[in-house]
Amino acid sequence: MKSKTKKRIIAVAIPFLVLLVLSASFFVYTSDYYHADETALKALVSDEKVTVTKTDYGYFFDGTGTTDAFVFYPGGKVEETAYAPLMRLTAEQGVDVCLLKMPFRNCAEITCAFMLV
Repeated sequence: MKSKTKKRIIAVAIPFLVLLVLSASFFVYTSDYYHADETALKALVSDEKVTVTKTDYGYFFDGTGTTDAFVFYPGGKVEETAYAPLMRLTAEQGVDVCLLKMPFRNCAEITCAFMLV
């Protein structure tokens, strides 16, 4: 009887430990990412050309344009604000930009849906 109980404990413990190690590894991996530098953080400040608004989904860069918009999904393991200078330049050219904040810095497969009203 002791032998069967031991085997059951091992059969449950090993998959649990593997899952625990994999989960911990994922969170360690996703916590190491490229951060925004000072230039990128300055690009998040509104001025007379572009209005930058922090939203639930990330940031909205409202430029001079009224008809075109661009939704930008940041690259994996990169802080979304690191793309702010590029998004600002795009908004200055007349294309409004939605810069999305992705969970886990876009390391997992994620599906996002947006409805423009």
